[in-house]
Amino acid sequence: PGSRPPAAPAPCPSAKALRTIPERERAVIYSRWAQASPAPRTDHGLIWKIVAAAGAVVALSGFWNWRLGKEVAERKLATEALRQASEEQRAILEAATSGIVLAKDRTIVRCNRKLDAIFGYAPGGMIGQTTRVWYPDEETFEDVGAGISICAGKGTVFRKELQLVRRDGSLFWGRMKAQALDVATPSRGVVGVIEDVTEEREHAEALRKALEDAESADRIKSAFLATMSHELRTPLNSIIGFTGIMLQGLAGPLNAEQHKQMSMVQNSSRHLLSLINDV
Repeated sequence: PGSRPPAAPAPCPSAKALRTIPERERAVIYSRWAQASPAPRTDHGLIWKIVAAAGAVVALSGFWNWRLGKEVAERKLATEALRQASEEQRAILEAATSGIVLAKDRTIVRCNRKLDAIFGYAPGGMIGQTTRVWYPDEETFEDVGAGISICAGKGTVFRKELQLVRRDGSLFWGRMKAQALDVATPSRGVVGVIEDVTEEREHAEALRKALEDAESADRIKSAFLATMSHELRTPLNSIIGFTGIMLQGLAGPLNAEQHKQMSMVQNSSRHLLSLINDV
């Protein structure tokens, strides 16, 4: 047996009834129905809620934009201030007449050009190198390191004058000062100042030698004067004494000329003795 087509849905009674009404009357009915339908009502409360929410979103967005702009401006000012401070510190560092270094774990992190010049390096040539390059031998390197560690632990300044070595191997006398960058955390590194005091020591040595020479000359002079005083005073006293005897006539009578001559000898001897006593 063959399949049957599906049955058509039953027409709506109202639609069936409307079809029986003439077209003009149907249009009138439709018009009246439309007039009788209630007009849609506007929900003003909902509108105000939507407006308020939109205003809050706009205000919040404006506030965050203002806050973000303020933070960006403050960050720019802080960055500029930090840049200027860094430039000022660098200018001060480079203008220093002494070598200045920042070392961490005895490795050179930063130094000024003066320190490079003291050791005979090009600007920046010592960055990253160990401070071992400063010392003529391992023993000196270890001794200085131990001294700096002790002072850093106590929060005091390490001071020492010692011979250091330039890049070309020549020795010079250096005055070294070093202290911890942060006493509470010595591991942050050490700040050091190094001066070439070779000329200063040479001048001090020359002055010391001159002083020794002057003292030696003074001792020689004193010895000479003591000897001269003794060697000259003794015969002069004898001359003065004998001329006095002769002038008194104890050795026999003197004529006028002899008396005059002997008086001149006595007076000259006394004058010479006076000079020796003054010296």
